[in-house]
Amino acid sequence: MTATHLPAKASIAARTRQYILLASLFVIPQDRRARVLQHMDGRYNLFGEEGLNHNMGYWAGDPDSLDEASDALARLLADVGGLRDGARLLDVGCGFGDQDMLWAQEYDLAELVAIDIVEFKVELARQRARAAGLDRVRFDTGTGCRLRYPDSSFDHVFAIESSFHIRTRAAFFAEAFRVLRPGGRLALAEPAPARGVRLSRMAVLMQQTVVATPRENIYDADGYRRELQRAGFTGIEIRSIKDQAFTPFMRYLRRRLTDPVVVGRVNPMVRAMWKGWAERADGQSGMAGEQDYLLVTASRPGS
Repeated sequence: MTATHLPAKASIAARTRQYILLASLFVIPQDRRARVLQHMDGRYNLFGEEGLNHNMGYWAGDPDSLDEASDALARLLADVGGLRDGARLLDVGCGFGDQDMLWAQEYDLAELVAIDIVEFKVELARQRARAAGLDRVRFDTGTGCRLRYPDSSFDHVFAIESSFHIRTRAAFFAEAFRVLRPGGRLALAEPAPARGVRLSRMAVLMQQTVVATPRENIYDADGYRRELQRAGFTGIEIRSIKDQAFTPFMRYLRRRLTDPVVVGRVNPMVRAMWKGWAERADGQSGMAGEQDYLLVTASRPGS
């Protein structure tokens, strides 16, 4: 099994540091919030059981844990993205690399490059890949709005719950188009505002601060389609999987947030925010009515 490096409990010093960094998100300029997140040890705010996945997962088939649901989401993205043996894959916003190690184990890829803006995550992902005997996975520090790779160098560009952080997502789409070969495919999965819903001021504030989402990235499925077309993509398919991702993840959270392991590890401020969101995520009104979860694929024209 891959070493997880998941902390058992946060020390007082770690909790204090997390409080300071989280509070600063509400007062510093938007263009500096991503820098703050780079200094946070994201392992303390994960809700999984063993792995270091940081996403809502895909809960079709009733998986027993968030780890299993996150693996299912990675497999779903690979499926809809058309991943095949021999392909060259770029994963943008890889976090601690769980999905990359899964893809490397289940596909015989010619190349797998995974990037994240947080150097700590990249270094830990490298350590975990080496421990799993997956040295062929290459982890780089980088951002999706300025990809440091040649034109037409990948068959696939994937992103799991990361493109909403990139300033801006439109710049990421343009860069993904550039590094994809003709016929290559972009695939991403992430939460987004529900179609046609005007988010409340509080929802926008939380998106911009705690979730570190630039205001330019807050748009619904129609906005994704518009920006993908503007970047040159065709064959665009956008599917809501809210009922298999967002909704069951919130049900999972309502149970998980009281687990002694989570109480000991996750910052109380973070737990309080997620508790509030989870409690408001039932039904079709309020937060539940404002949110969607999208599975998006698109192709660069050509062959």
